[in-house]
Amino acid sequence: MGRPNKVGLEYFSLDVKMDDEVELIKAQHGIKGFGILITMFQTIYADKGYYRTWNKRNQLLFSSKVSDDVNSITTIIDDCINWDIFDKVMYEKYNILTSGRIQKQYIGATYKRTEVEIIEEYLLIKKNNRENITYITVSDNGNLDTTNVSDGKSTQSIRIKDKDKNKDKNKEHCPAEKKQDIPYKEIINYLNKKIDSRYKSTTNKTKKLIKARWNEGFRLDDFKTVIDKKCVEWMGDKEMEKYLRPPTLFSNKFESYLNQLSVENENKGGNDNRNSERNNRNEQQKDYTAGAPEGFFKN
Repeated sequence: MGRPNKVGLEYFSLDVKMDDEVELIKAQHGIKGFGILITMFQTIYADKGYYRTWNKRNQLLFSSKVSDDVNSITTIIDDCINWDIFDKVMYEKYNILTSGRIQKQYIGATYKRTEVEIIEEYLLIKKNNRENITYITVSDNGNLDTTNVSDGKSTQSIRIKDKDKNKDKNKEHCPAEKKQDIPYKEIINYLNKKIDSRYKSTTNKTKKLIKARWNEGFRLDDFKTVIDKKCVEWMGDKEMEKYLRPPTLFSNKFESYLNQLSVENENKGGNDNRNSERNNRNEQQKDYTAGAPEGFFKN
């Protein structure tokens, strides 16, 4: 079994001169507030790399990590949110701690990785179209729903697994409706046969990508078409062959791959045009020499 893909970072850069917002935290909470903030940065970069879920569980774990009272910590983090060190909208909507600066640093630090997975709804910066980045949705990241509740002191978000939510209700209202199964195995087997590989159809990341495209309305023939087109285009090219893999083929560029002209068609069109031009020149030459005395154009 292969090693799992690395998600977090091993280190991150820290500016010598801090922003005013950080100075405000130091003014409010002293060196303790600064220490809590830096430790939170470490936790974010080491965990998911660009965000941290800030629920009761993680609050308690963080409290244990820094050996401080959880209420004191949440007060400091709340002030960090209020001073826009962490994005307030993302916290209120998804119960996460992140910022545009954190995301930019994470994207920049992972440019050499083979695969990077980003949740699209969490983005605060412009999408990066790098080949190694795959964008997924919140629903692809474990079928999670977000519900806001008030504890009387602050608004917190509770993330609820929605895998079996309304399962019985759907059966009751739609007894005749049968959900179409996604042919993960058939798709991956087709790819393996084309490129002589051993990708597994049971890998969670691969299934997420296929499911995302399937939910967009693409079907088995579309997957086969994309595989065929990219095989024709990339096989034999040492630089591009490495991208004949599920994370690239079934990424958010899937529709572009599907609708591009195949290399065969492009070459065929080029040959047809060249043949047409050659025939036109021959016809023009015939018209030009018609009626001239024999041997008139000979040297």
